[in-house]
Amino acid sequence: MIECDQKGWSSYLPKVQFDILNTVNKSMGFTPFQLQFGKSLRLIPPLGTPNKRDNPVKIVETDAHEIMNRMRPCELEAMDNLLTAKINQCHYVNKGWHTEFPFKLNDHVVLSTRHCWHEYKVSHTHHAAKFMPRFDRPYRIIAINLDHSTVTLKLPNSPHTFPVFHTSEIQPFRKNDNNLFPTRALHPPNPIMIDRENEFFINKIVNEWKCGCRRQYKVRWVGKGPKGNKWLPASKLEDCKALDKWATHNNAFPSMSHTADISSNATPTLVGHS
Repeated sequence: MIECDQKGWSSYLPKVQFDILNTVNKSMGFTPFQLQFGKSLRLIPPLGTPNKRDNPVKIVETDAHEIMNRMRPCELEAMDNLLTAKINQCHYVNKGWHTEFPFKLNDHVVLSTRHCWHEYKVSHTHHAAKFMPRFDRPYRIIAINLDHSTVTLKLPNSPHTFPVFHTSEIQPFRKNDNNLFPTRALHPPNPIMIDRENEFFINKIVNEWKCGCRRQYKVRWVGKGPKGNKWLPASKLEDCKALDKWATHNNAFPSMSHTADISSNATPTLVGHS
C-alpha cells in the first residue's frame, strides 16, 4: 500500500481509519461504529440503482431517545465484555506474582542487560542491541530490601555500577546440567607456568573503559564464557594480540607487539591474571 518513500500515507489514512472503526474489538465484542451509531457501516455499495419513481424513498423521522434506547443494550453488553476481559487479564497477570519474596541472600541470579543497550550501541557503529545477550552472568545477592522489592548484587568487575536492582530486572540462575547438556559445559584449560607465574588463556576482549589517562579492558577467558569476564588494566595486557585485534576493530590504541591469535582456530593469548 505505502510506497518506499513513505509519502502515500495521506491518501490511505481514511481507509485505515475506516477499517479500524469497522473491526470488531476483541475485548468489547463490537465495532466502534456499532457503539457510536448502533450499526456497522456497509462495505459494499448497492449493485443496482433504485428507481425513485417505482420505489420512492420514505423519510422516517426517529426520535433521538428511541435511537439511544436501541443502542443501550449494545453498550451494556460491551461493558460486560470489557469487564470480563479485565478479569481474565488480572487472572493471568497474577499467575506470575509471588506472595513471598522470590529471592534469598547468597542466591545467584542473572541480570538483565536492558540498561546496557544504549551504551552497547553507541560504543560502535555496527553494534545492534537485538544481538546482545538478554541476561548477563550470575551474580550473588548480598542484600535484600523487602519493602521496595530490590536486591543488592555483588558486582566485582563493575565498581562504578550502582549495585541495587529491582526484582523485575533479575532472574534465578540455573546451573547447567552437564549430564543432560554436555555441549554446554565449559572446561577452562589449566594455566601454564612461566617464570614461576601462572599464565592464563584469553579468548578475546569484549569491552574497554577509560578512567582518566588509563584504560581498562574486559577480557573473556578461554573456557569460562561471559560469566568469567574480568576487567584488567592495559599494563597487564602487554604483548597481547587480543588487544591488537580489539584496537584495530575499534580504532583504539594497540599494544606494542604481537603474540597469539584470538580466533577460535588459533592459539589464544596468554596473560598472567584470571
